Amino acid sequence: MIGPPKDPVGIKLIRLMGWREGQGVGQDYQKAVAWFEKAARKGDEAAQRDLGYSLFYGQGAPEDKAQAVRWYRKAAKAG
Repeated sequence: MIGPPKDPVGIKLIRLMGWREGQGVGQDYQKAVAWFEKAARKGDEAAQRDLGYSLFYGQGAPEDKAQAVRWYRKAAKAG
C-alpha cells in the first residue's frame, strides 16, 4: 500500500482528490483536515483556505470560527 505523501505536490493531490471528496480513497474528513493543516503550515494557500473552511463549518474538526478566520486571513495574504 502506498502511504500518505511527504511532498507538497503529493499533499496537493490528497487535497484535490482525496479524503474530502472521497475520490480514490474512502471519504474521511478528519484525515483531510490533518493533511490540510500539514500543507497549510508549509505555506500552501489553498490548504490554508480549505483548513479555514473545515474549521468554520466543523467538517472533520471541531468548529472553531476564530481559527478558521486566522487561516482564511493567511490564505488571503498569500494570494
